[in-house]
Amino acid sequence: STALPLLKTNLRDWLTDYTIPLKKRSVRKALKSNVSQNDWIISRETWLRPELSRMLRFDPSRIIVFPQRVRQEQVTAIPARKKGYTFFYPASPECYKNAELICEAARLLELEIGRSRFSVELTMLGNENKYAFWVKSNWSQTDSIHFNGVLSREKAQGWYDAADCLIFSSRNETWARPVARFMDTGKPMLLVDLPYARESAGGAPAAQFFPLGDAGRLKEMMK
Repeated sequence: STALPLLKTNLRDWLTDYTIPLKKRSVRKALKSNVSQNDWIISRETWLRPELSRMLRFDPSRIIVFPQRVRQEQVTAIPARKKGYTFFYPASPECYKNAELICEAARLLELEIGRSRFSVELTMLGNENKYAFWVKSNWSQTDSIHFNGVLSREKAQGWYDAADCLIFSSRNETWARPVARFMDTGKPMLLVDLPYARESAGGAPAAQFFPLGDAGRLKEMMK
């Protein structure tokens, strides 16, 4: 199963990464055209069952859920150099990853408490596509935001180990592996308040949830 057909696209998605809305349309059309041929639908996420049932007009009792299992990876970490309190957002540079929300919250926080107090580490460089370019063009002047580019598994593990808080703002995920991966550290997580994030966090006591699109609220939670 996939959550892509449930993505709520906007004008900026079309302007910065039009392939995503087009892919959403094609996947949604394919699912709807073939669903009548299936006796069952298999999902890895509980939250998707009612959503798929509604979208496809499919009996929810015929949607089987096999929950995700997190496999602990043995990765030799390359130590990361952190600067102040560190927020880590491991996400590819795709429009629905909503990195702009985190960047705007960081800009507001830096204006309030000053520079060199914290850092937001992103796994985009800014030249991957129009979306990444737009994000960097608008928020590169915020000193606390660092554009690291795509990281190797070893470097990513270094940031998982070094980060004080995971932050995750994606508007559309089937399941957030970084959230499940970070949970074992017991360190705080700030997650967008969407069903996939709540299920991925699995009731972790260190997880707090911020409203989608509210940079001011996220800034306060980061502070």
